[in-house]
Parts: sequence; C-alpha cells; structure tokens
Amino acid sequence: MNLNVRSEIENIKMIMSSNKNKLDDSDRSDAVIRTEIDKLKSEMSDTFASIVKKNVDVVNNEVKSVQKTLHENSDLKERESNLIVFCLLENNNDRSNVLKVLKHLSDDVSDRDVIKVTRLGKKDENKTRPLLIKLVDVAIKDSIMRNVYKLKSITNEFAHIGLSVDLTKEQRQEYKIFVNDAKIKESADKEGFLYRVRGTVGKWRIIKFPKRLVQ
Repeated sequence: MNLNVRSEIENIKMIMSSNKNKLDDSDRSDAVIRTEIDKLKSEMSDTFASIVKKNVDVVNNEVKSVQKTLHENSDLKERESNLIVFCLLENNNDRSNVLKVLKHLSDDVSDRDVIKVTRLGKKDENKTRPLLIKLVDVAIKDSIMRNVYKLKSITNEFAHIGLSVDLTKEQRQEYKIFVNDAKIKESADKEGFLYRVRGTVGKWRIIKFPKRLVQ
C-alpha cells in the first residue's frame, strides 16, 4: 500500500477514535453529539477527498513518465539507421551525390540501401541545409561510420562535407559537452597532444594522441 495512503487511513482511525471517546461521554447533550457526528462526517469526507486527489496526481505523473519514455524509445528507434550529411551543396542531385559519398566510404553500400534523402529545415540562400539519410538498416550505417576517416581522400567536390549519426536533442547536448571538454583539454595541453571525442552514441569518451600522428 502507498505510504501516503496508509498514513491518511491512520489519521482517519485516530479521528474516529477521538470522536468515539467524545460520544461515549454520557454527560453530553443530543445537540452536542449531533454536532460531533457532523464534524466527524465532514473530516472524513475531506480526508478521503484528499487521498483520492493525491493518488490521482501520482497516477497522472506515472502515466506521463511512461508516455515520455515510450516517445523517447520510439524516437531512438526511428533514428538508429539514419545519418546526417553536412555542407553538401544543394542541387537536384542530392541522392546521387550522397550515394557517391557513401560508396566511397563502404563497398557494402548499394542504391537500394538508401531509402530516403531529405534536406532538413527551410531553404536559405545563405547557408546549406543538412541532409537526412535514412538507410535500410543499422548494419549499413555502422559499415559507413567505421570508414568515415576515408572522407579525407574523397574528391574535391565533396572535400568539405561532414558526416554524423542522427542524434536526439538530448544526445546532441551530451555530445557537445564532450566536445567542449576536449577543446578545453587541448587548449590547456603543453605537450603537443590533440583531444578528440570517440565512441558510440551514449558511450563517448575523450582520447588524446600526438599531433604528429595526424596526416
């Protein structure tokens, strides 16, 4: 039983016991007894109403919490096979350009593996919108991301693009914290090390390595 409910019931018992003692006093007049009875009824009614309200609030909060969790899990499931491409110039060849990039990164990619390619946000002549790439499954996405370092050897046409997994708002905020921490560590480093964020989503870590290892 909920501890709050048990406490309220104990309070009711105390009220009833107290009023019973008062009713047992034979010197009281009928009018006094009726007053005590009416008071007891009122107190019990108020107490039960309070118990009901508190438990309704608890149930509502629990329902909202479950709904939020279900929504978050659904969102994660929807994004798990997605990639985001940044700084790819906008034109009518988005799909073919995306396929060129992905096939450069992984031999496992075929045309049918790319379900959808969509620009995110409203069109703005002053900036390039990111591209959402929906892939057929997680395995293809992982194959591509394992070879993301190959972007360094891509043709000049795609030299400045970036590629990342599709993160939720909370995940982007978490990742940003790691990136900022890495920048702070690198700025304070006096031994010539670089600091980068590595790892899978939700399991990020900061690693350091000598600058001379960077081509």
